[in-house]
Amino acid sequence: MAVTQFEQQVKYGLIDTEKTDSVEQGLLSLLLANENISDEDSSAHFAGVLRVGFLKAKIDDAVRLRITGQAEGDPHLIFLCDNQGRLITGWGNRDHVTVSGDDLRIAPGDVPPVVARAIQDPALKNVDANRTELATSFRFGNDIYLCTFRYLPATQDWIVGIVVPRNFYLGTLLQIRRQVLWASLALIIATILAGGLIIRSAVRSHSLILRGMARMNGFEFVPAQNSSYLRDIEEVLIGLEKAKTAMRAMSKYVPINLVRQLYQKGEEPVLGGKTSELSALFTDIKDFTAFSETLTPDELAEDLGRYLQVMAEIIQSEKGTIDKYIGDSVMTFWNAPEAVTGHEILACRAALRCREALQELYDSSDWGHAPRFETRFGLHRCVASVGHFGAPDRLNYTAIGDGINLASRLEGLNKYYGTHIIASESIQTAAKGVFEFRILDRVAVKGKTEGILIYELLGERIEGKSRPEWVDRYEQAFTSYQTGDFATALELFEDQVEDSPSIVLASRCREWISHPPPGMWNGIRVFESK
Repeated sequence: MAVTQFEQQVKYGLIDTEKTDSVEQGLLSLLLANENISDEDSSAHFAGVLRVGFLKAKIDDAVRLRITGQAEGDPHLIFLCDNQGRLITGWGNRDHVTVSGDDLRIAPGDVPPVVARAIQDPALKNVDANRTELATSFRFGNDIYLCTFRYLPATQDWIVGIVVPRNFYLGTLLQIRRQVLWASLALIIATILAGGLIIRSAVRSHSLILRGMARMNGFEFVPAQNSSYLRDIEEVLIGLEKAKTAMRAMSKYVPINLVRQLYQKGEEPVLGGKTSELSALFTDIKDFTAFSETLTPDELAEDLGRYLQVMAEIIQSEKGTIDKYIGDSVMTFWNAPEAVTGHEILACRAALRCREALQELYDSSDWGHAPRFETRFGLHRCVASVGHFGAPDRLNYTAIGDGINLASRLEGLNKYYGTHIIASESIQTAAKGVFEFRILDRVAVKGKTEGILIYELLGERIEGKSRPEWVDRYEQAFTSYQTGDFATALELFEDQVEDSPSIVLASRCREWISHPPPGMWNGIRVFESK
């Protein structure tokens, strides 16, 4: 070893002169005193091996610095090496010195795998006097390690390296990041679920609104139990239910067909009417006043309610428009507000069905022991004015005209003839192909001088079935009566002692036989009362 190189090792603390023995001290002094002796000096000769002590303990102390506190586990691994990846320091007691070129290097007997991986890093070759520091990272096993290399000046190109697991510095941060990510993910999922529920509720509520509107447009006002968690939609649904309630209430006071027409057209009722051809029906209960005196007000209201319910259901099923209830009376017309084909036939069928249904009601247990009402009907086809009448702020949808009054008068004539359904000639002409009629009389109702033929509606015509004989006999007798042959008519009428109209006209024939009518008699029976 050259003196100059030896001096550098002493200078940089690699040789401990204090710990060498006296021989070593003498040799050291000799070498230092003859430092200028030339290598080519012929008088120079080999004197022996100089024993020196390397400061391995100091180097070990240098690379075993603690970076963390005493209470913490220190995962840092500190080592010395050169940029060729050769270690200068080692671990354990199995280290030995090796010659590497002109230098001595420690050959550690037990190198930690992480350090072995670090000194193999290609970045180490880039650390030198020009680039004194470099940081890198690498994956080893399941962990990521941070590695820092720093060049040590005034040494034999030594480099200090430090290796530490990344989790030591970033573990808490990574854990926080994971927690934040999981929390964010949970928040996103919760937001998506909440948004989905809100959207689902909104879609469901929107569907409820659409279905509700569709039912209203279809004129279905049945109550529905719909609700929504969304306040605005809940208010809309409540508003729909209130509108349906109002429409149901309105339809109980005015004709249902009229309510439907006004609703679908979006119109408001306006004072006035239009001329239409109608079939009108009036009904009344015989001796209702006497019945009402035998019942308490509650019993009367209950019985009359059941009675009118049966009537209303049948009339509406036959497309009739119930104009109003007048006590126990019902006023109905067909062909308004909506046009109806064959309205005369519908009116006749409604009268017959009502009579049958009322008999079934009286025979049922629902009627109990209440007196049976005897209902009379009057039918007439006429041209009348139908529309909204009354005051501008209080209207009534109804039909007015002379023909409507005549229909009411025809209903009242039933009490004179002992019949139940009397129809005008206009009804009989339009419906005689479907129903069986018999002529009753030629009359002039109260307030009229012109006579009209009136008919009794007997029932629906059955194909292949001939008319009853007593009907033909009555009409034959009536023909004789109209020509003034009262004797012949009386004879035919008296043969039908169970037929109320026959009894009435027989009595009238006797009267004319006893007191003949004036010469200008036209066969018209004039009624001075309803």
